Amino acid sequence: MTEYDNPLVSVIVPSYNHAAYIEKCIRSIISQTYKNIQLIVIDDGSKDNSVEILSKLSKEYYFIFVSQANIGLSATLNKAIKQHAIGKYISIVASDDWWLENKLETQVRFLEENPTYKMCYSKANVVDDVGEIKYTYGRKPSSISFFDELLLSTEGSFIPVLTVMYERQLHQELGYYDEDSYIEDWDMHLRIAYKHNIGFIDEVLACYRYHGNNMSSNTVKMTHALIRIVKKWNHISNFAQTIRIWELVAFRQLAKNNKKDAMIYFIPALKSFYKIGFWRGLFNLIFK
Repeated sequence: MTEYDNPLVSVIVPSYNHAAYIEKCIRSIISQTYKNIQLIVIDDGSKDNSVEILSKLSKEYYFIFVSQANIGLSATLNKAIKQHAIGKYISIVASDDWWLENKLETQVRFLEENPTYKMCYSKANVVDDVGEIKYTYGRKPSSISFFDELLLSTEGSFIPVLTVMYERQLHQELGYYDEDSYIEDWDMHLRIAYKHNIGFIDEVLACYRYHGNNMSSNTVKMTHALIRIVKKWNHISNFAQTIRIWELVAFRQLAKNNKKDAMIYFIPALKSFYKIGFWRGLFNLIFK
């Protein structure tokens, strides 16, 4: 890249109780081949020794470090963006994950060379506690529009969040992260996809660490959050079909282990009584 296409990237690391992993995360950012980085790390009330580790690293590498009482992930991201981020692009990585060294360089080049795209993402390896690769995920949409497939992707988002890079100015147009949402990334990506092109880079550029403390392991909160986000799109033409699909998913997911919450979606799920998913959910609700 020339000096004229070397835009600043604001890298945001929300930290919470990841003392065992945070140093690897930070060093994966510092060692990026792309060097025009503004690193912002906010510890959101960790109870382990994350703050001690980050304080030491911030003195070594001179990045922005804030330690605060717990306010939640979305509020932490908004604080980082509103109060600190000045880059053309934003990229976020959780404190237990890490990037391959060419992650930022690859994505900046893609976005600079394809200005009609306002966001891009790539594949990621899913690893266990000790870093062993279990599988790889991330793909581009297969058929229908990017927004529609993202909204209807009931098997889970095909966008690895830790691989995303997007233009910071999108927040001026679309708003900031929903501080009442438990799935703030999917909510934001839907808003971006509804109005802008999103690009896929067919390379592994990051590693997502899966363990028992991941936020995504809370099925009840995740399910309620999914339905709340879908209901935000009640103005689109296929909303009736969309909400019916997700209410059936919610019923089926909760019926086995969270029967009280599953009953919230039982009546809506009856609209899909002709689908096998409804009967599987009903079987789990009664017999499991």
